[in-house]
Amino acid sequence: MRVSQNLLAASVLTGQSLATRMSACSPESFSFPSLLGTELHSITASPIKGYTGFVAFGRPEAALIEPGGVDFCNVTVSYKHPAHEDLVSVQVWLPTAKYNERLVSLGGGGWAAGEVGAEVMTGLASQGYAVASTDGGYFHKHFGTADSWLMKSPGNLDYPLIVNFAHRSLHELAIISKHIIEQGYGVKAKFSYWHGCSTGGRQGLTIANKYPEDFDGILTSCPGVDYPSLVLSLYWPQFVMNQRNVYPNACEFEFMARAITEACDGLDGVVDGIVARLDLCNFNLHSLAGKTIDCNGKPLQVSQDTLEVYKAILKGPVDPHGNELIRGATPGANLVGFLGTANTVCDEDNNCTRGQPFTIATDWIRLMLKKDPQFDPAKLTHEEYARMFRDARLEWGDLFGSSEPELQRFRMLGKKMLAWHGMNDQVIPISHMRGHFDKVRAADQLHGATTADYYRYFEVPGASHCGAPDGVAYPMHALEILRSWVEEGIAPEELSTVVLGSEGSRAGPPLCAYPEVANWENGSFTCRVTGGQPDKFSEHQKDEL
Repeated sequence: MRVSQNLLAASVLTGQSLATRMSACSPESFSFPSLLGTELHSITASPIKGYTGFVAFGRPEAALIEPGGVDFCNVTVSYKHPAHEDLVSVQVWLPTAKYNERLVSLGGGGWAAGEVGAEVMTGLASQGYAVASTDGGYFHKHFGTADSWLMKSPGNLDYPLIVNFAHRSLHELAIISKHIIEQGYGVKAKFSYWHGCSTGGRQGLTIANKYPEDFDGILTSCPGVDYPSLVLSLYWPQFVMNQRNVYPNACEFEFMARAITEACDGLDGVVDGIVARLDLCNFNLHSLAGKTIDCNGKPLQVSQDTLEVYKAILKGPVDPHGNELIRGATPGANLVGFLGTANTVCDEDNNCTRGQPFTIATDWIRLMLKKDPQFDPAKLTHEEYARMFRDARLEWGDLFGSSEPELQRFRMLGKKMLAWHGMNDQVIPISHMRGHFDKVRAADQLHGATTADYYRYFEVPGASHCGAPDGVAYPMHALEILRSWVEEGIAPEELSTVVLGSEGSRAGPPLCAYPEVANWENGSFTCRVTGGQPDKFSEHQKDEL
Protein backbone atom coordinates (compact mmCIF):
# COMPACT_ATOMS: atom_id res chain seq x y z
CA MET A 1 0.00 0.00 0.00
CA ARG A 2 2.93 2.33 -0.58
CA VAL A 3 3.07 5.36 -2.85
CA SER A 4 6.01 4.98 -5.21
CA GLN A 5 8.56 7.71 -4.49
CA ASN A 6 10.18 7.02 -7.86
CA LEU A 7 6.88 7.68 -9.58
CA LEU A 8 6.40 10.95 -7.70
CA ALA A 9 9.93 12.19 -8.23
CA ALA A 10 9.97 11.41 -11.95
CA SER A 11 6.65 13.08 -12.60
CA VAL A 12 7.61 16.21 -10.68
CA LEU A 13 10.98 16.60 -12.43
CA THR A 14 9.44 16.11 -15.86
CA GLY A 15 6.57 18.38 -14.98
CA GLN A 16 8.88 21.19 -13.86
CA SER A 17 10.51 21.27 -17.25
CA LEU A 18 7.10 21.25 -18.93
CA ALA A 19 5.91 24.11 -16.75
CA THR A 20 8.76 26.31 -17.90
CA ARG A 21 7.63 25.75 -21.50
CA MET A 22 4.00 26.57 -20.83
CA SER A 23 2.35 28.90 -23.33
CA ALA A 24 1.74 32.49 -22.37
CA CYS A 25 -1.12 32.79 -19.89
CA SER A 26 -3.42 34.72 -22.21
CA PRO A 27 -6.73 33.93 -23.92
CA GLU A 28 -5.01 33.81 -27.33
CA SER A 29 -3.05 30.73 -26.24
CA PHE A 30 -6.16 28.61 -25.87
CA SER A 31 -9.10 27.44 -27.98
CA PHE A 32 -12.30 25.48 -27.59
CA PRO A 33 -12.37 21.77 -28.49
CA SER A 34 -14.79 20.21 -30.94
CA LEU A 35 -17.68 19.27 -28.70
CA LEU A 36 -21.00 18.24 -30.24
CA GLY A 37 -23.97 20.28 -29.05
CA THR A 38 -21.95 23.16 -27.62
CA GLU A 39 -20.95 26.66 -28.65
CA LEU A 40 -18.05 28.72 -27.30
CA HIS A 41 -18.95 31.91 -25.45
CA SER A 42 -15.57 33.12 -24.15
CA ILE A 43 -12.10 32.18 -22.92
CA THR A 44 -10.17 34.12 -20.30
CA ALA A 45 -6.74 33.45 -18.84
CA SER A 46 -4.92 35.16 -16.01
CA PRO A 47 -1.73 34.42 -14.04
CA ILE A 48 -2.19 33.87 -10.29
CA LYS A 49 0.72 34.16 -7.85
CA GLY A 50 1.01 32.76 -4.34
CA TYR A 51 -2.64 31.78 -4.04
CA THR A 52 -3.38 30.12 -0.68
CA GLY A 53 -7.01 29.26 -1.29
CA PHE A 54 -10.38 30.19 0.07
CA VAL A 55 -11.13 27.83 2.94
CA ALA A 56 -14.92 27.57 3.00
CA PHE A 57 -15.73 24.38 4.90
CA GLY A 58 -12.49 23.36 6.58
CA ARG A 59 -11.79 20.37 4.35
CA PRO A 60 -8.69 18.49 5.61
CA GLU A 61 -7.11 18.85 2.15
CA ALA A 62 -6.38 22.46 3.07
CA ALA A 63 -3.35 21.02 4.89
CA LEU A 64 -1.86 20.17 1.46
CA ILE A 65 -1.55 23.85 0.56
CA GLU A 66 2.08 24.87 0.76
CA PRO A 67 2.94 27.94 2.89
CA GLY A 68 3.90 30.05 -0.12
CA GLY A 69 0.72 29.23 -1.97
CA VAL A 70 0.59 28.14 -5.59
CA ASP A 71 1.36 29.88 -8.90
CA PHE A 72 -0.88 28.93 -11.80
CA CYS A 73 -2.55 30.09 -14.96
CA ASN A 74 -6.30 30.27 -14.41
CA VAL A 75 -8.05 29.45 -17.68
CA THR A 76 -11.83 29.89 -17.69
CA VAL A 77 -13.82 28.54 -20.62
CA SER A 78 -17.48 29.54 -20.92
CA TYR A 79 -19.77 27.83 -23.41
CA LYS A 80 -23.43 27.27 -24.25
CA HIS A 81 -25.76 24.49 -25.32
CA PRO A 82 -27.69 26.24 -28.10
CA ALA A 83 -31.43 26.51 -27.39
CA HIS A 84 -30.93 25.49 -23.76
CA GLU A 85 -30.29 29.02 -22.53
CA ASP A 86 -27.43 28.03 -20.25
CA LEU A 87 -23.90 29.34 -19.84
CA VAL A 88 -21.45 26.82 -18.40
CA SER A 89 -18.05 27.84 -17.07
CA VAL A 90 -15.08 25.52 -16.62
CA GLN A 91 -12.02 26.57 -14.65
CA VAL A 92 -8.68 24.90 -15.36
CA TRP A 93 -5.70 25.75 -13.16
CA LEU A 94 -2.35 25.10 -14.85
CA PRO A 95 0.54 25.12 -12.33
CA THR A 96 3.46 27.23 -13.52
CA ALA A 97 6.04 26.06 -10.98
CA LYS A 98 5.84 22.27 -10.79
CA TYR A 99 3.41 20.47 -13.04
CA ASN A 100 3.29 16.69 -12.57
CA GLU A 101 1.60 15.89 -15.92
CA ARG A 102 -1.64 14.80 -14.27
CA LEU A 103 -5.17 16.21 -14.41
CA VAL A 104 -7.57 16.05 -11.48
CA SER A 105 -11.17 17.10 -12.10
CA LEU A 106 -13.04 17.99 -8.93
CA GLY A 107 -16.67 17.29 -8.05
CA GLY A 108 -19.18 19.40 -6.21
CA GLY A 109 -21.24 19.33 -3.04
CA GLY A 110 -24.94 19.66 -2.31
CA TRP A 111 -26.58 21.24 -5.35
CA ALA A 112 -23.25 22.57 -6.66
CA ALA A 113 -21.85 20.80 -9.73
CA GLY A 114 -18.26 21.82 -8.98
CA GLU A 115 -15.78 22.60 -6.21
CA VAL A 116 -17.29 24.11 -3.05
CA GLY A 117 -14.76 26.59 -1.65
CA ALA A 118 -11.24 26.18 -2.96
CA GLU A 119 -9.25 24.24 -0.38
CA VAL A 120 -9.15 20.97 -2.30
CA MET A 121 -8.46 22.64 -5.64
CA THR A 122 -5.68 24.76 -4.14
CA GLY A 123 -4.16 21.88 -2.21
CA LEU A 124 -3.90 19.65 -5.28
CA ALA A 125 -2.61 22.47 -7.50
CA SER A 126 0.15 23.15 -4.98
CA GLN A 127 1.09 19.45 -5.26
CA GLY A 128 1.62 19.88 -9.00
CA TYR A 129 -1.70 18.72 -10.43
CA ALA A 130 -3.55 20.58 -13.13
CA VAL A 131 -7.02 20.88 -11.60
CA ALA A 132 -10.39 21.59 -13.17
CA SER A 133 -13.98 22.13 -12.10
CA THR A 134 -17.30 23.21 -13.62
CA ASP A 135 -20.22 25.30 -12.40
CA GLY A 136 -22.72 23.27 -14.44
CA GLY A 137 -24.19 26.42 -15.96
CA TYR A 138 -25.81 27.92 -12.86
CA PHE A 139 -25.04 29.67 -9.59
CA HIS A 140 -26.17 28.08 -6.36
CA LYS A 141 -25.86 29.86 -3.05
CA HIS A 142 -24.60 27.30 -0.55
CA PHE A 143 -27.21 26.55 2.13
CA GLY A 144 -29.76 28.53 0.12
CA THR A 145 -32.63 27.02 -1.84
CA ALA A 146 -32.37 25.97 -5.48
CA ASP A 147 -35.49 27.85 -6.65
CA SER A 148 -33.58 30.55 -8.54
CA TRP A 149 -31.94 28.18 -11.02
CA LEU A 150 -33.77 24.86 -10.82
CA MET A 151 -37.32 26.11 -11.48
CA LYS A 152 -38.05 28.40 -14.41
CA SER A 153 -41.63 28.99 -13.25
CA PRO A 154 -44.06 27.12 -10.97
CA GLY A 155 -44.54 23.65 -12.44
CA ASN A 156 -41.68 24.05 -14.95
CA LEU A 157 -38.23 22.77 -14.07
CA ASP A 158 -35.10 23.85 -15.93
CA TYR A 159 -34.39 20.40 -17.30
CA PRO A 160 -31.18 21.28 -19.21
CA LEU A 161 -29.58 22.53 -15.99
CA ILE A 162 -30.70 19.39 -14.15
CA VAL A 163 -29.04 17.29 -16.87
CA ASN A 164 -25.92 19.41 -16.48
CA PHE A 165 -25.92 18.80 -12.72
CA ALA A 166 -26.63 15.09 -13.11
CA HIS A 167 -23.96 14.18 -15.66
CA ARG A 168 -23.58 16.22 -18.89
CA SER A 169 -21.29 18.96 -17.55
CA LEU A 170 -19.00 16.31 -16.01
CA HIS A 171 -18.27 14.67 -19.35
CA GLU A 172 -17.75 18.04 -21.00
CA LEU A 173 -15.41 19.04 -18.16
CA ALA A 174 -13.19 16.06 -18.95
CA ILE A 175 -12.98 16.91 -22.66
CA ILE A 176 -12.40 20.65 -22.19
CA SER A 177 -9.84 20.38 -19.40
CA LYS A 178 -7.74 17.82 -21.29
CA HIS A 179 -7.78 20.10 -24.35
CA ILE A 180 -6.68 23.14 -22.34
CA ILE A 181 -3.86 21.20 -20.69
CA GLU A 182 -2.53 20.02 -24.05
CA GLN A 183 -2.53 23.57 -25.36
CA GLY A 184 -0.96 25.00 -22.24
CA TYR A 185 1.93 22.55 -21.96
CA GLY A 186 2.21 21.33 -25.54
CA VAL A 187 1.57 17.69 -24.55
CA LYS A 188 -1.38 15.72 -23.27
CA ALA A 189 -1.76 14.93 -19.59
CA LYS A 190 -0.32 11.47 -18.97
CA PHE A 191 -3.13 10.50 -16.61
CA SER A 192 -6.47 11.93 -15.57
CA TYR A 193 -8.34 11.47 -12.29
CA TRP A 194 -11.68 12.31 -10.74
CA HIS A 195 -11.78 13.48 -7.12
CA GLY A 196 -15.12 14.09 -5.41
CA CYS A 197 -16.93 13.83 -2.08
CA SER A 198 -20.67 13.86 -1.31
CA THR A 199 -22.25 15.14 -4.55
CA GLY A 200 -18.75 14.81 -6.00
CA GLY A 201 -18.71 11.19 -4.83
CA ARG A 202 -22.08 10.60 -6.50
CA GLN A 203 -20.67 12.19 -9.64
CA GLY A 204 -17.74 9.78 -9.56
CA LEU A 205 -20.09 6.79 -9.53
CA THR A 206 -22.14 8.40 -12.32
CA ILE A 207 -19.01 8.88 -14.44
CA ALA A 208 -17.96 5.26 -13.91
CA ASN A 209 -21.37 4.20 -15.25
CA LYS A 210 -22.03 6.73 -18.02
CA TYR A 211 -18.57 7.91 -19.14
CA PRO A 212 -16.03 5.23 -18.14
CA GLU A 213 -13.56 6.42 -20.80
CA ASP A 214 -13.14 9.88 -19.27
CA PHE A 215 -10.75 9.21 -16.37
CA ASP A 216 -8.04 6.67 -15.61
CA GLY A 217 -8.90 6.63 -11.92
CA ILE A 218 -11.83 7.75 -9.81
CA LEU A 219 -11.60 8.71 -6.14
CA THR A 220 -15.09 8.84 -4.69
CA SER A 221 -15.85 9.51 -1.05
CA CYS A 222 -19.05 9.68 1.03
CA PRO A 223 -21.04 9.33 -2.21
CA GLY A 224 -24.76 9.96 -2.58
CA VAL A 225 -25.65 6.45 -3.73
CA ASP A 226 -29.22 6.03 -5.05
CA TYR A 227 -29.40 9.80 -5.16
CA PRO A 228 -33.19 10.27 -5.52
CA SER A 229 -33.89 8.08 -2.48
CA LEU A 230 -30.98 9.48 -0.49
CA VAL A 231 -32.18 13.08 -0.76
CA LEU A 232 -35.68 12.03 0.30
CA SER A 233 -34.22 10.17 3.28
CA LEU A 234 -32.56 13.38 4.47
CA TYR A 235 -36.06 14.59 5.35
CA TRP A 236 -36.91 11.49 7.41
CA PRO A 237 -35.80 12.90 10.82
CA GLN A 238 -37.99 15.95 10.24
CA PHE A 239 -40.88 13.79 9.04
CA VAL A 240 -40.69 11.64 12.18
CA MET A 241 -40.71 14.68 14.43
CA ASN A 242 -43.63 16.24 12.57
CA GLN A 243 -45.66 13.02 12.73
CA ARG A 244 -45.12 12.68 16.48
CA ASN A 245 -45.13 16.41 17.23
CA VAL A 246 -41.96 15.86 19.25
CA TYR A 247 -38.93 18.08 18.63
CA PRO A 248 -35.96 17.06 20.78
CA ASN A 249 -33.28 19.56 21.71
CA ALA A 250 -29.89 19.24 20.05
CA CYS A 251 -28.48 18.47 23.51
CA GLU A 252 -30.58 15.31 23.67
CA PHE A 253 -29.47 14.06 20.26
CA GLU A 254 -25.83 14.76 21.17
CA PHE A 255 -26.23 12.97 24.50
CA MET A 256 -27.63 9.84 22.86
CA ALA A 257 -24.86 9.80 20.26
CA ARG A 258 -22.22 10.13 23.01
CA ALA A 259 -23.83 7.35 25.04
CA ILE A 260 -23.66 4.95 22.08
CA THR A 261 -20.05 5.92 21.39
CA GLU A 262 -18.99 5.43 25.01
CA ALA A 263 -20.74 2.07 25.22
CA CYS A 264 -19.32 0.73 21.96
CA ASP A 265 -15.85 2.28 22.02
CA GLY A 266 -13.12 -0.28 22.52
CA LEU A 267 -14.85 -3.09 20.66
CA ASP A 268 -12.04 -2.98 18.10
CA GLY A 269 -9.44 -3.45 20.84
CA VAL A 270 -8.55 0.19 21.46
CA VAL A 271 -10.32 2.90 23.49
CA ASP A 272 -10.09 6.08 21.43
CA GLY A 273 -13.54 7.67 21.51
CA ILE A 274 -14.46 6.09 18.17
CA VAL A 275 -16.87 3.30 17.26
CA ALA A 276 -15.08 1.15 14.69
CA ARG A 277 -17.06 -2.09 15.11
CA LEU A 278 -20.71 -1.32 14.46
CA ASP A 279 -21.34 -5.04 13.99
CA LEU A 280 -20.49 -5.63 17.67
CA CYS A 281 -22.25 -2.54 19.03
CA ASN A 282 -25.15 -3.63 21.23
CA PHE A 283 -26.69 -0.78 23.23
CA ASN A 284 -30.09 -0.46 24.90
CA LEU A 285 -31.43 3.05 24.27
CA HIS A 286 -34.13 2.52 26.90
CA SER A 287 -31.45 2.84 29.56
CA LEU A 288 -31.26 6.57 28.78
CA ALA A 289 -34.92 7.29 29.57
CA GLY A 290 -35.29 9.78 32.41
CA LYS A 291 -31.63 10.77 32.47
CA THR A 292 -31.04 14.42 33.34
CA ILE A 293 -28.45 16.21 31.24
CA ASP A 294 -26.99 19.69 31.21
CA CYS A 295 -28.33 21.60 28.21
CA ASN A 296 -26.97 25.09 27.73
CA GLY A 297 -26.50 25.47 31.49
CA LYS A 298 -29.97 24.17 32.37
CA PRO A 299 -31.15 20.69 33.42
CA LEU A 300 -33.10 18.72 30.83
CA GLN A 301 -34.62 15.28 31.25
CA VAL A 302 -34.46 12.85 28.33
CA SER A 303 -38.01 11.69 27.66
CA GLN A 304 -39.32 8.41 26.30
CA ASP A 305 -40.83 10.38 23.39
CA THR A 306 -37.35 11.61 22.49
CA LEU A 307 -35.98 8.07 22.57
CA GLU A 308 -38.79 6.88 20.29
CA VAL A 309 -37.97 9.64 17.80
CA TYR A 310 -34.28 8.69 17.87
CA LYS A 311 -35.14 5.02 17.46
CA ALA A 312 -37.25 5.78 14.38
CA ILE A 313 -34.47 7.89 12.87
CA LEU A 314 -31.97 5.04 13.32
CA LYS A 315 -34.42 2.57 11.80
CA GLY A 316 -34.76 4.78 8.73
CA PRO A 317 -37.60 5.57 6.33
CA VAL A 318 -40.40 3.01 6.30
CA ASP A 319 -43.81 2.91 4.66
CA PRO A 320 -47.01 3.00 6.76
CA HIS A 321 -46.78 -0.80 7.16
CA GLY A 322 -43.23 -0.66 8.53
CA ASN A 323 -41.46 -1.86 5.37
CA GLU A 324 -38.00 -0.39 4.82
CA LEU A 325 -37.69 2.23 2.07
CA ILE A 326 -33.98 2.92 2.58
CA ARG A 327 -31.61 2.34 5.46
CA GLY A 328 -31.44 4.75 8.38
CA ALA A 329 -28.88 6.87 10.20
CA THR A 330 -25.65 5.44 11.61
CA PRO A 331 -25.73 4.92 15.40
CA GLY A 332 -23.44 7.43 17.09
CA ALA A 333 -23.35 9.86 14.16
CA ASN A 334 -24.10 13.48 15.02
CA LEU A 335 -27.54 14.35 13.62
CA VAL A 336 -27.52 18.01 14.65
CA GLY A 337 -25.40 21.06 13.98
CA PHE A 338 -23.52 21.64 10.74
CA LEU A 339 -25.09 19.50 7.99
CA GLY A 340 -27.43 17.98 10.58
CA THR A 341 -30.70 16.43 9.42
CA ALA A 342 -32.45 16.51 12.82
CA ASN A 343 -31.95 20.16 13.74
CA THR A 344 -34.76 21.85 15.67
CA VAL A 345 -35.65 25.44 16.57
CA CYS A 346 -35.59 26.07 20.34
CA ASP A 347 -35.91 29.06 22.66
CA GLU A 348 -33.54 30.07 25.46
CA ASP A 349 -35.42 27.83 27.90
CA ASN A 350 -34.70 24.77 25.72
CA ASN A 351 -38.30 24.53 24.51
CA CYS A 352 -38.28 23.25 20.91
CA THR A 353 -41.38 23.76 18.80
CA ARG A 354 -40.45 22.89 15.22
CA GLY A 355 -37.82 21.31 13.05
CA GLN A 356 -35.21 22.92 10.83
CA PRO A 357 -35.03 20.75 7.70
CA PHE A 358 -32.01 20.12 5.52
CA THR A 359 -32.56 22.49 2.58
CA ILE A 360 -31.58 20.02 -0.13
CA ALA A 361 -34.26 17.62 1.10
CA THR A 362 -37.06 20.19 1.06
CA ASP A 363 -35.86 21.46 -2.35
CA TRP A 364 -36.09 17.93 -3.70
CA ILE A 365 -39.63 17.45 -2.41
CA ARG A 366 -40.95 20.90 -3.39
CA LEU A 367 -39.24 21.33 -6.73
CA MET A 368 -38.09 18.02 -8.18
CA LEU A 369 -41.13 15.95 -7.14
CA LYS A 370 -44.09 18.24 -6.44
CA LYS A 371 -42.99 20.89 -8.99
CA ASP A 372 -44.54 23.44 -6.63
CA PRO A 373 -42.24 25.96 -4.88
CA GLN A 374 -45.00 26.76 -2.35
CA PHE A 375 -45.52 23.16 -1.24
CA ASP A 376 -44.90 22.60 2.49
CA PRO A 377 -43.22 19.21 3.13
CA ALA A 378 -44.38 19.38 6.76
CA LYS A 379 -47.89 18.58 5.50
CA LEU A 380 -46.90 15.26 3.92
CA THR A 381 -48.87 12.20 5.01
CA HIS A 382 -47.01 8.95 5.59
CA GLU A 383 -48.58 7.47 2.46
CA GLU A 384 -47.44 10.44 0.34
CA TYR A 385 -43.92 10.39 1.71
CA ALA A 386 -43.53 6.65 1.12
CA ARG A 387 -44.91 6.90 -2.42
CA MET A 388 -42.33 9.57 -3.22
CA PHE A 389 -39.52 7.02 -3.00
CA ARG A 390 -40.99 5.03 -5.87
CA ASP A 391 -41.85 8.16 -7.85
CA ALA A 392 -38.37 9.64 -7.38
CA ARG A 393 -36.61 6.50 -8.60
CA LEU A 394 -38.87 6.22 -11.63
CA GLU A 395 -38.46 9.86 -12.65
CA TRP A 396 -34.84 10.57 -11.74
CA GLY A 397 -32.96 7.31 -11.08
CA ASP A 398 -31.60 6.68 -14.57
CA LEU A 399 -30.63 10.33 -15.08
CA PHE A 400 -28.23 10.32 -12.15
CA GLY A 401 -27.05 6.75 -12.66
CA SER A 402 -25.08 6.51 -9.41
CA SER A 403 -26.69 3.36 -8.01
CA GLU A 404 -26.21 1.12 -11.06
CA PRO A 405 -24.01 -1.82 -9.90
CA GLU A 406 -23.01 -2.94 -13.41
CA LEU A 407 -19.53 -1.52 -13.96
CA GLN A 408 -18.31 -3.91 -16.64
CA ARG A 409 -17.34 -1.24 -19.20
CA PHE A 410 -15.33 0.58 -16.56
CA ARG A 411 -13.65 -2.68 -15.50
CA MET A 412 -12.86 -3.88 -19.03
CA LEU A 413 -11.29 -0.53 -19.92
CA GLY A 414 -8.74 -1.15 -17.16
CA LYS A 415 -9.90 1.80 -15.03
CA LYS A 416 -9.59 1.89 -11.23
CA MET A 417 -11.88 3.26 -8.54
CA LEU A 418 -11.04 3.90 -4.90
CA ALA A 419 -13.85 4.75 -2.48
CA TRP A 420 -14.01 5.66 1.19
CA HIS A 421 -16.82 6.62 3.55
CA GLY A 422 -16.76 8.16 7.04
CA MET A 423 -18.38 5.84 9.55
CA ASN A 424 -19.77 8.85 11.45
CA ASP A 425 -21.14 10.51 8.34
CA GLN A 426 -24.01 12.67 9.56
CA VAL A 427 -25.52 13.14 6.09
CA ILE A 428 -25.12 9.89 4.16
CA PRO A 429 -25.33 6.76 6.33
CA ILE A 430 -22.51 4.31 5.77
CA SER A 431 -25.06 1.53 5.23
CA HIS A 432 -25.97 3.12 1.87
CA MET A 433 -22.45 2.66 0.54
CA ARG A 434 -22.17 -0.83 1.99
CA GLY A 435 -25.37 -1.86 0.23
CA HIS A 436 -24.16 -0.44 -3.08
CA PHE A 437 -20.74 -2.07 -2.91
CA ASP A 438 -22.29 -5.43 -2.02
CA LYS A 439 -24.47 -5.15 -5.16
CA VAL A 440 -21.42 -4.36 -7.28
CA ARG A 441 -19.64 -7.45 -5.93
CA ALA A 442 -22.71 -9.59 -6.64
CA ALA A 443 -22.93 -8.26 -10.22
CA ASP A 444 -19.23 -8.95 -10.77
CA GLN A 445 -19.61 -12.52 -9.51
CA LEU A 446 -22.23 -13.14 -12.19
CA HIS A 447 -19.62 -12.08 -14.78
CA GLY A 448 -16.85 -14.13 -13.19
CA ALA A 449 -15.03 -10.91 -12.28
CA THR A 450 -13.26 -9.94 -9.06
CA THR A 451 -14.32 -6.52 -7.83
CA ALA A 452 -11.08 -5.93 -5.94
CA ASP A 453 -9.17 -6.01 -9.24
CA TYR A 454 -10.56 -2.60 -10.16
CA TYR A 455 -12.70 -1.21 -7.29
CA ARG A 456 -11.89 -1.08 -3.58
CA TYR A 457 -13.83 0.49 -0.74
CA PHE A 458 -12.62 1.57 2.71
CA GLU A 459 -14.43 2.76 5.84
CA VAL A 460 -13.00 5.47 8.08
CA PRO A 461 -13.92 5.09 11.78
CA GLY A 462 -14.85 8.39 13.41
CA ALA A 463 -14.73 10.40 10.18
CA SER A 464 -17.66 12.66 9.37
CA HIS A 465 -19.11 13.78 6.04
CA CYS A 466 -16.12 14.58 3.79
CA GLY A 467 -13.95 15.38 6.78
CA ALA A 468 -12.75 14.34 10.21
CA PRO A 469 -12.61 16.07 13.60
CA ASP A 470 -9.23 16.85 15.11
CA GLY A 471 -7.60 13.67 16.36
CA VAL A 472 -9.49 11.38 13.95
CA ALA A 473 -7.71 9.57 11.13
CA TYR A 474 -8.36 10.84 7.60
CA PRO A 475 -7.28 9.31 4.23
CA MET A 476 -5.45 12.46 3.15
CA HIS A 477 -3.31 10.75 0.54
CA ALA A 478 -5.96 8.54 -1.06
CA LEU A 479 -5.34 10.17 -4.44
CA GLU A 480 -1.67 9.22 -4.34
CA ILE A 481 -2.63 5.66 -3.43
CA LEU A 482 -4.99 5.60 -6.40
CA ARG A 483 -2.20 6.91 -8.63
CA SER A 484 0.09 4.07 -7.61
CA TRP A 485 -2.65 1.58 -8.40
CA VAL A 486 -3.42 3.13 -11.80
CA GLU A 487 0.12 3.86 -12.89
CA GLU A 488 2.17 1.09 -11.29
CA GLY A 489 -0.37 -1.60 -10.51
CA ILE A 490 0.16 -1.38 -6.75
CA ALA A 491 -3.27 -2.36 -5.42
CA PRO A 492 -4.06 -0.92 -1.97
CA GLU A 493 -4.47 -3.73 0.57
CA GLU A 494 -4.89 -1.04 3.23
CA LEU A 495 -5.38 2.74 3.06
CA SER A 496 -3.02 5.01 4.96
CA THR A 497 -4.35 7.88 7.09
CA VAL A 498 -3.22 11.13 8.66
CA VAL A 499 -4.38 12.49 12.00
CA LEU A 500 -4.69 16.27 12.03
CA GLY A 501 -4.76 18.43 15.12
CA SER A 502 -3.76 21.75 16.62
CA GLU A 503 -0.21 20.48 17.09
CA GLY A 504 0.25 19.40 13.48
CA SER A 505 -0.22 16.05 11.79
CA ARG A 506 0.95 12.51 12.39
CA ALA A 507 0.52 9.15 10.72
CA GLY A 508 -2.73 7.43 11.67
CA PRO A 509 -3.80 3.80 11.67
CA PRO A 510 -4.33 2.15 8.28
CA LEU A 511 -7.83 1.35 7.05
CA CYS A 512 -9.10 -2.05 6.04
CA ALA A 513 -10.73 -2.80 2.71
CA TYR A 514 -14.43 -3.59 3.16
CA PRO A 515 -15.76 -6.09 4.20
CA GLU A 516 -12.74 -6.55 6.43
CA VAL A 517 -12.70 -4.74 9.77
CA ALA A 518 -9.84 -3.47 11.92
CA ASN A 519 -8.84 -5.05 15.22
CA TRP A 520 -6.09 -4.23 17.70
CA GLU A 521 -4.79 -7.27 19.58
CA ASN A 522 -1.76 -7.05 21.88
CA GLY A 523 -0.75 -3.79 20.24
CA SER A 524 -0.91 -5.26 16.73
CA PHE A 525 -3.28 -4.08 14.01
CA THR A 526 -5.01 -6.66 11.83
CA CYS A 527 -7.69 -6.65 9.14
CA ARG A 528 -10.10 -9.55 9.02
CA VAL A 529 -13.54 -10.50 7.76
CA THR A 530 -16.06 -11.09 10.52
CA GLY A 531 -18.79 -13.68 10.47
CA GLY A 532 -21.44 -11.13 11.44
CA GLN A 533 -23.47 -8.70 9.40
CA PRO A 534 -22.09 -5.15 9.07
CA ASP A 535 -25.51 -3.71 9.99
CA LYS A 536 -26.12 -6.02 12.96
CA PHE A 537 -26.52 -3.02 15.28
CA SER A 538 -29.43 -1.62 13.28
CA GLU A 539 -31.14 -5.01 13.14
CA HIS A 540 -30.70 -5.43 16.89
CA GLN A 541 -32.28 -2.06 17.53
CA LYS A 542 -35.26 -2.90 15.34
CA ASP A 543 -35.95 -6.03 17.40
CA GLU A 544 -35.16 -4.63 20.82
CA LEU A 545 -36.85 -1.25 20.63
